[in-house]
Amino acid sequence: MRRQSTTRLRVTENVDYFEMLLDKNKDASGNLYIDDEDLKKIKAAYDSAHDIRKFEISLYWQRTTFLWGFMPVLITGFGFCFISFFSKEATDFSRSVYSIFLLTTSLLGLMFSGSWRLMLQSSKFWQENWELSIAVLEKYITGNLHKIHFHRIKKPYIRYSIHKIMLSLMNRVFIVWGVLVIASFLIFANLNLELLNFDTPYDLIQIQIVIYSLGLLYPVFEIIYRIYDMLSNHSLPRKRDLNPDDICIVLDNITVKKEQ
Repeated sequence: MRRQSTTRLRVTENVDYFEMLLDKNKDASGNLYIDDEDLKKIKAAYDSAHDIRKFEISLYWQRTTFLWGFMPVLITGFGFCFISFFSKEATDFSRSVYSIFLLTTSLLGLMFSGSWRLMLQSSKFWQENWELSIAVLEKYITGNLHKIHFHRIKKPYIRYSIHKIMLSLMNRVFIVWGVLVIASFLIFANLNLELLNFDTPYDLIQIQIVIYSLGLLYPVFEIIYRIYDMLSNHSLPRKRDLNPDDICIVLDNITVKKEQ
C-alpha cells in the first residue's frame, strides 16, 4: 500500500503567532514546523478572519446609522426650541421650559456624538485586528494577495482612510454640540439668574449676539483643523511596515470547570 506523504514546513515568519494559533511549541532549536493538519487549521482560521472582518465592517456602518439617526431629531428639536425661545410671543414660563429643553438637547447631542466617536474607534480596532490576522495567515493560503496594492505612477500616492474621514466628521459634530452646550448653558443660567430682562428687544439682541459669537468658534476651529490636517498628512502610509517594536500579540487565558 502506498503511503501518503505528509507536508512538513518550517515557519520562518511570525513564529510566536503560529505557536499561539496552533497551540504548538517550538523544538529545541527554536523552530516551529507545521503539517497537513496544521495547514487545515490555518485555512479555517483564514476563512474565519475574513468572515469576522466583514461582520465587523457591517457593524461599523450599522452603529453609525443607528447613532446618526438620533442627530436629525436632536438638531430639529434644538432648532425649534431655539427659535421659539427668541419668539416675541414667548412668555417667561415658555422661555424657562425652552431653556431646559435647549440644555438637555445639546447635552444629549454631545453625549451621542462622543459615544459615536468611541464606537467608531472600537469597531476599527477589531476590524484591524482581523485584517492583521489575514495578512499573517494568507502566506500559506493565497500568498500575499491582501498586502499587494496598485497605484498610478503619474498620480500622487494617497491611500485615503474611510475610518479617518468618518472620525474627522465626528470630531466636527462633537465640537458643534460642545459649542451648543455652552450657548444653552448661558441661556439657562441667564434666565434663572435673571441677568437680563427678556421683555425688552435690546436685551434679546444682546444674548443673540453672544450666542452667534460662540457660533463663530466653529469656523475658527475648522480653519485650524484643516491646517493641522494638511501638515500632518492623515492619509495611510505608502506601505504598511510593522515590526516587533510596533506591534505584539497577546493570548487570552480562559479556564473553566463544571458547576458543582
